[in-house]
Amino acid sequence: MSADLLQTKLFTPRLRPSLVHRPRLIEKLNNGLSGKLTLVSAPAGFGKTTVVVAWMMACDMPAVWLSLDEEDSDPVRFWRYLIAGLQTIHADFGTEILQLFAQTPPPPMQTAVTALINAISKIPNEIIFVLDDYHLIDSQTTHEALTYFLERQPPQLHLVITTREDPPIPLPRWRARGDLTEIRERDLKFTAAEATALLNETLALDLTTAQIEKLFQKTEGWVSGLQLAALALREQADAEQFVNAFAGSNRFILDYLIEEVFRQQPPDVRTFLLQTAVLERLTAPLCDAVMAQEGNSQTILERLEQANLFTISLDQSRQWFRYHHLFADLLRQRLRLEQVDTAVLHQRAAHWHEENGFYRRAINHYLQAAAWEQAATLIQARNDDIQKQGENRTFLRWMETLPNAVIEAMPDLCLGYAWALALSGQPDAANHFLAFAEEAFRDNPPKYGAVLSAQIHLARSRHDLPQTIALSETALAMLPPAAHNPRSALLLNLGIAHWQLGQITEAEKTLTAAQEAAKLAQNHHVQLLAIGFLAMTQVAQGQLPKAATLLQAALAWGEALPASALPHMVLAGVLYEWNQLEEARAHLQTAIDLAQRSGNSELTSSAYRQWALLLLAQGDAAAAQAALATAENAAGTQAPPHTQARNDAVAVMIALAQSNLEKAQEKIEMMPAAVSASPFYVPLFLAPARLALARDDRAAAAAHLMAEYEKAEAGGWRYGQIEIRLLQALAAGDDSLRFFTDALTLAQPGNFRRIFLDKGPALLPLLHLAVSKQILPDYSRMLLALFAGTPPPVPASPPPEQTDTLLVDAVSEREIEVLQLLANGRTYKEIAQELFVSVNTIKSHLKSIYGKLGVNNRREAVAQARLLHLISHRK
Repeated sequence: MSADLLQTKLFTPRLRPSLVHRPRLIEKLNNGLSGKLTLVSAPAGFGKTTVVVAWMMACDMPAVWLSLDEEDSDPVRFWRYLIAGLQTIHADFGTEILQLFAQTPPPPMQTAVTALINAISKIPNEIIFVLDDYHLIDSQTTHEALTYFLERQPPQLHLVITTREDPPIPLPRWRARGDLTEIRERDLKFTAAEATALLNETLALDLTTAQIEKLFQKTEGWVSGLQLAALALREQADAEQFVNAFAGSNRFILDYLIEEVFRQQPPDVRTFLLQTAVLERLTAPLCDAVMAQEGNSQTILERLEQANLFTISLDQSRQWFRYHHLFADLLRQRLRLEQVDTAVLHQRAAHWHEENGFYRRAINHYLQAAAWEQAATLIQARNDDIQKQGENRTFLRWMETLPNAVIEAMPDLCLGYAWALALSGQPDAANHFLAFAEEAFRDNPPKYGAVLSAQIHLARSRHDLPQTIALSETALAMLPPAAHNPRSALLLNLGIAHWQLGQITEAEKTLTAAQEAAKLAQNHHVQLLAIGFLAMTQVAQGQLPKAATLLQAALAWGEALPASALPHMVLAGVLYEWNQLEEARAHLQTAIDLAQRSGNSELTSSAYRQWALLLLAQGDAAAAQAALATAENAAGTQAPPHTQARNDAVAVMIALAQSNLEKAQEKIEMMPAAVSASPFYVPLFLAPARLALARDDRAAAAAHLMAEYEKAEAGGWRYGQIEIRLLQALAAGDDSLRFFTDALTLAQPGNFRRIFLDKGPALLPLLHLAVSKQILPDYSRMLLALFAGTPPPVPASPPPEQTDTLLVDAVSEREIEVLQLLANGRTYKEIAQELFVSVNTIKSHLKSIYGKLGVNNRREAVAQARLLHLISHRK
């Protein structure tokens, strides 16, 4: 458990031996275990905590208790405590999820909660988890995340919420489904029999039946009212007169009884109660410090607990206590009425907490004491720890309490505040405080570099790529060559900006430098991201083997790290292009899992978009549509225009596969605005040409493709050039072979395959023609073999002489690779190493090959493959 989390919040409150047993409520709580959620909702003083604790003690299921307070409204802190609670049962639980929260910026809350759900689903036993005092949570983000969690809650976990008011979560929906058990005020009120048991059996007051009936009627079964009445009755000479002396609402009764109970205490206890009322949790040394005395607090705390004076022990050793919330509220109200100087009390509490390492409590007390400079100094000193925990909301709440003048006088605090504001989507406020830090640190290169980093983040967040590049170059010029870690991060941002502007050469050079610097700094996160983007530049230039080698080497050491999501995704794209669909699927699934864990919504969206293309290639357009919808949801409603445009482009391809030309047209009409609004370089806009070809409007397709080819060629976008040339070949008449030859020439060095196959049988006549005219014949034959099993249409020109390839059972692309390596004299072990598979896999491929070719050994297989033009005669 992290040192900044209070262990006492996870202690289950102790039950008093003198407890009124309430079997009807225990039974209802037991029955609720069949659903997702039990809600115990009632005003203060109805015994919610006591009932749930008694049930937990009687239940044979492992249980976790979490006492919530206002600070837990910070969504990250809320979920960190929930993980810490589960760690009390499974010590190693959730370590990877905690690492997500330490990222800057932290991932979307839904991503972290999804990871938590998946982790809980692997727990072998059932667990009860109680969230006590949920009414103190006021964060809509936390409410929404809890709703998301409950909707998908694994069956191993049953959640119990105690609260003074219903939380803003969809209770009616769960009630209708039978997933909700409710215990409310009417259930918690004492019955007459329970009131009798409390007053006469538990507290031994020896009241008459009539007196008990009067108390029961006046308190209406309100537990705290009955308890306070019992406390007051201990010192009354005439019980009958006392019972008749009060009437009215619960609030009136409460005020009356509190006054009675408080008045009965000795002066030292009354002073103790008032002065320690400023504390959320009490321990003797802390109380001594607040009261500026020594040695008496432990005795008073134990006396209060023994007297049942609304003091609750939080641990078995009876070192930590808290007041009943209702009692604490009324003590604080009396503090205000008596105009006690609480600032002094908060100052003393702050000093004690700071000296004992409880810096969060110290900050809160300094703020309540209006000790601004002391609060600001402590916040500044602990800022790195706070940000590493990802608790941005807590930090912002503190900073919003401080006067601006105090913050502006502390440049380091200005810088930290600017970062927090930037991460919370408040760029204008961030720039205000960043200006103070910038002015103060102009002559301090390390600090000024941190200012520039914040400015770079703001520039990227508003998609100002030229400004991102300018600021990154300025920051790099300030750093010495040996500052590998900060340089690697700056070079990564700079390389990504070049890439997003379509400046491929600059991007490749910068990303190469980024991954080299990250390697020297041993920053695996930046190194993997730099390699992923670098491979993307190589793929764009048609250098698929180079990209695959780079990615395989990176994944050999970093395949399980969250940042390897990008290399996995890019490698999946290369394998897809080489028609190794199963291998591509495996890498893409890993990429999706890692992207969701890392919280990168754009990467998650890209991976699901690629998943949609994979499903489309396998002929499942409906599943592809569902995958694309997931990609769009992952991108969110605020997705940048270039992401919307790319999703729409895939939507057009799916619609065309479904022969839904109207839907394709609708998507295309939405795309130009998105493309023109994007500051990113969107390399190609081919959807109109695809639709024109589907409508057999070849002239319109050809005209559009001509302009797009010029863009791809100027940008060095080899992948785009191949795609356009193939579409031009389908759109052209007499020049179709010229365009197709260009496509083959551009594609052959990278061994492109899927880009041809995805065009369907329409390319077969051109492939036959290329073979007959000896245009890259080996490459053309290999592509023809991949179409094997699909009867070609009547070609536009005489078919090639050798058509036996079409008679062969579908020899897979991987089997052709194995055959070619066999022909080149490679051993099984050498083939396995080159193809990154096991020797047993190679043997399985050979067994399949022998059956398809009707041969019995490798020599016959090679000879038959050459006869059928499946492989080359050259080594």
